[in-house]
Parts: sequence; C-alpha cells; structure tokens
Amino acid sequence: MPPEPTRPEGVAGLPGRQLRGQFYRLVPQHLQDRALSPEGSGLYGGRYNPKRAFEALYCGEGPAVCWAEVRKTTGGRRLGPFVLASVMVKLQRVLDLTDHAVLQRLGLRPEDLVASDWAHTQELGRLARQAGFEALLVPSAAPPGRNLVLFPDRLNPASSVHLVSVEPAETENPNAGRSHGTAT
Repeated sequence: MPPEPTRPEGVAGLPGRQLRGQFYRLVPQHLQDRALSPEGSGLYGGRYNPKRAFEALYCGEGPAVCWAEVRKTTGGRRLGPFVLASVMVKLQRVLDLTDHAVLQRLGLRPEDLVASDWAHTQELGRLARQAGFEALLVPSAAPPGRNLVLFPDRLNPASSVHLVSVEPAETENPNAGRSHGTAT
C-alpha cells in the first residue's frame, strides 16, 4: 500500500534534472492536427493529473512504450487508426521518478507509481507541478520503458517542446523505436 500523499515541501525540495531528447505520442488519426494538445488529459485525467484539475502531455520514450500504454489503457481492444507523433524536448526542471534516490526521499517504491489506484500518483503530479517542475520522468505502467509527463503551463522560458513529425502508425511493433531522451 502506498504511503499517504507526499507533503508539498518534500516535493519542492527535490532536485530537478535537465532533459533533452526525442519522445513519442500515439494519437488517434482524427486528432493528428492537435498532436501536442493536452486537452484530453485535462478533461479525463490521467495517472499523474486529476480530471479537470490541470492538463498534462503524456509521451513515451519510444513507439513500443506508446503501444504498450495504449494496449493497457484500452484493455487490448483494437482501436485506430493512429498516428505517431515525434516530439523533441529540451527541459530545465524534470522530477525523475525513475531515480531510486528520489523515490526513497518521497517514501515511495517503484511499484507505487504503477498501481491501479491513481490517487497517490495524481497527488504527486499536483505537488510536482505546484513546486514548479515542468515534467515528470516516470516508469511506464506497461513495462518496460519510461514516460514523460509534461506540464505545458509550467514550461521554463529556456525550455522547449517541438513537434518533429507526425506519421501514420504502421502497426503495433513491440520492438520499434528506442529511447532518445537523456537526463543530465
């Protein structure tokens, strides 16, 4: 059982990392012109953002991570067609929740971040956003892999998020793509 939600001052005191690299999003084809829109997460919520509280943009470190997340979210139902958006990020302050030292300071275990109850991760997302983090680097709930959860309204002026390309998502290939993001 995960601990009680972290106190705001505990999250605010955590170190942030810079992150530069390429990440991906699978987007329904009819929404391809809004590939970088976080609107859906604002309306429906997500693992790290409560419904109608604030928006977050969810990206995977590779196409295979994106497909795994879609399969988990849809319960394996076949949906589509999708497009694969390639996103280049340059971020100044990312909370790296894949770092065991950070999790230890928060009193969390990696499995707490992928639990079926989202209350604790949504609270963690709220606190990180409130503390000025631009994004979270998190383990995928459909392992292996990592996700980047961006808070677009918290981007530093020196940070950037750019759409590189939008292409038809061919098929579900679990071996496609590789990590392009690097935390420094």
